[in-house]
Amino acid sequence: MHTAGKQDHKDVTMTPAVVERARAGDHAAFEAVMRAHNRLLYRFVRNLVPSDADAEDVIQETYVKAFRSIAGFDGRARLSTWLIRIALNEVHNRGRKTRMTEPLDTVENVISMAAHLRPSGGLVPRATTPEQAAARAQIRRYLEAAIARLPEEFRTVFVLRGIEEFSVEETAETLDIPAATVKTRFHRARARLRDLLDRDVHAALQDTHPFAGARCDRIVSRVLDRLTARPD
Repeated sequence: MHTAGKQDHKDVTMTPAVVERARAGDHAAFEAVMRAHNRLLYRFVRNLVPSDADAEDVIQETYVKAFRSIAGFDGRARLSTWLIRIALNEVHNRGRKTRMTEPLDTVENVISMAAHLRPSGGLVPRATTPEQAAARAQIRRYLEAAIARLPEEFRTVFVLRGIEEFSVEETAETLDIPAATVKTRFHRARARLRDLLDRDVHAALQDTHPFAGARCDRIVSRVLDRLTARPD
């Protein structure tokens, strides 16, 4: 089994040379591509599927399909945009078979919880005590559930614009929709999350669905195993 080196995505620098090597079929270069994009793809996909395991499966399939077709990547779009499109298609394919069945807390639950924890109505600040840490963890769970209740067309825009901080133009390019549609959907998504979340959501969003090094290594290793496996 391939053993991936422990390396965080922040330590990986994407250069044209690395991308060109990946396009030429260089597995080491493609590993660098995966490590550079793992966190982005995981956070994007995890907000669209029911579980961590589903997210990992989607990302692995995304990378396998990307590697097999990367020679056709012409560079007109950003590599991250191209990968997100593949991931979104994979989510849609799986969505026909998988549906979220567990009941989710409503946005009203999120608002009630946050208001209870901080009388001013905002989310609690970054944790400095065990109690605050527990409060933030609970709010993150409610927040993730609230995001999951958004219609997919709103959710995808909200994740890219609100969590990953894509520009309007980048989001439009990634999802292949007009910039005006991005603005409308983002506005409606924010409205559905209500004023409380809209005011203070940014700090908590940075902690939603954390991507640990072990998960990064696991995804990279599994994909490389599949890419290097001999055909039956």
